[in-house]
Amino acid sequence: MRLSCALLIAAGVGTALATSVGTALTPDIETAMATGAPLPRSGNLLPVPLNCLMSFARQTAYYIYNKITVWPPTPAVQKEKYLAVMGDVPVLNEPFKAADRLSPAYLMRYFLYTSYAACYEKDARSMTNVTVGANKLPLQTGDMRIVAWQDRWGEHWFVGVSDTQRTVTISFRGTYGMQDVITDMDGRITKVDETLFPRAPPRSDIYAGIQRSAGWQFPGARDAFMAVLADNPGYQPVITGFSLGGAVARLFALHLRLTQPQLPKAFVYTYGMPIATNVDFSNWALDIIGRDHYARVITVNDITPNLREIKGDFGHATNAIVIYFSDPDRLEIVRCENDTDPRCGADIPCHERGWRYHGTFAGLRANKWQCLYAHNEVAPADALPDPNDEVYDDVIDWF
Repeated sequence: MRLSCALLIAAGVGTALATSVGTALTPDIETAMATGAPLPRSGNLLPVPLNCLMSFARQTAYYIYNKITVWPPTPAVQKEKYLAVMGDVPVLNEPFKAADRLSPAYLMRYFLYTSYAACYEKDARSMTNVTVGANKLPLQTGDMRIVAWQDRWGEHWFVGVSDTQRTVTISFRGTYGMQDVITDMDGRITKVDETLFPRAPPRSDIYAGIQRSAGWQFPGARDAFMAVLADNPGYQPVITGFSLGGAVARLFALHLRLTQPQLPKAFVYTYGMPIATNVDFSNWALDIIGRDHYARVITVNDITPNLREIKGDFGHATNAIVIYFSDPDRLEIVRCENDTDPRCGADIPCHERGWRYHGTFAGLRANKWQCLYAHNEVAPADALPDPNDEVYDDVIDWF
């Protein structure tokens, strides 16, 4: 039953998502592509070459099928993976240093924060002072403790405090379940909300689904984040998120700089973030957030960071620092100074991109498997998918 459901859902969602991000070439699209002019907008459908569309549909169906049918590893296997990747990386349990912000230790620390947001709350709250292996290697998140947790319709984030690292971190969860998938699929182009982003440039556009997600989450997240910062004066604010959560994290950092300028400037890490806004707005947002306070982290051949790109119109900030995990199974990192550097995958054609490594950083998955480190060798039943659950609930961090 589970297998048949997986096949039906994978095929249906793959086709639906493909329809939401592309359509067959029309004469005006062909003309634009031939002349190099910006591609015309088309409401909820963004035109892409047909071979890319077909590749996208096929890989989406395959990815969802695997997400539904592949069961989590045991805690022992997950711990072995962590040790293989992180065993030789120094654990920087000291106050946050800007000079170390792009080090492997920091990049993997905030990768773990993004992963905890996908866990069950009780599992995420158990990740304080966890050690792995016979030598009791501390996780990079150290003494992080969760002080605020929100997981309800449209809102998925938590706030964690580390006294050793002197940080207050808010992490936004990636896509989880059909409601978030619907948000992802809403590719209508709309103007940015001036109440969320006051003083935005005149030509500031955003995808409607992502702005709606931001609008749902910002009030509660802002109040909780500010309250925890007030309780911990002098602590460094950090904002992070994976996939859809990465897009919301970047927008949240911008929102705070515009509406709460008295707060210390946050460091921002986004992982596998999709395009959310037009390039003009993205570049303006980077100036407000601060180029030296922002890192866009991506992994090899991941399709998500390039979804719904419109050349010359919608895209990432041109001059943002890009951190590229060039090998999905090893901690091999390339730093690029702009969005067009081929060393960070800028020239990979769309039909070679896919979902296979979306959320995979150095062999570790940005999902609730990262909360298995706190479990004994035999995981409790509620750490694994319940066969009686809706199949949709087993599909984690699609985008």
